[in-house]
Amino acid sequence: MPESGLPYEAGVPANRVTLGDTGLVVEAERDEAGGDSAILPGWGGTMRDGLGVRAERGGVELAVTGGLLLDPVLGVRHASLGVTGGRITAVGRAGNPDTMDGVDPALVIGPSTEVLSGNGRILTAGCTRFVTPCPARGT
Repeated sequence: MPESGLPYEAGVPANRVTLGDTGLVVEAERDEAGGDSAILPGWGGTMRDGLGVRAERGGVELAVTGGLLLDPVLGVRHASLGVTGGRITAVGRAGNPDTMDGVDPALVIGPSTEVLSGNGRILTAGCTRFVTPCPARGT
């Protein structure tokens, strides 16, 4: 346990996560979200114009930053998602490539990009069908 007494260290993603009450544990294989220089939405974060946000036009429409991605093809990793036109178009590190290292060119955050924090959340693509129709299957 970290010195803070919390089950996690603030600002550091958990590498092992227990899925609900199932006893199943997933462990992140790598961190593509940026580690200690990740995009941090909110007051005092790195999402200021010119730092984490590119001042010129362009970028994805929506960026979900720093979540734990569970995907059967891509594996388990901390990553950001870029969404354009209602579809996931990029997985990797989001930010401003002019000021940050390792930013995916398809995951640039521009002035019109909506940013959602995925920190502490599990990101997974697909459709879960409960009572509502599943658009992926057309039923």
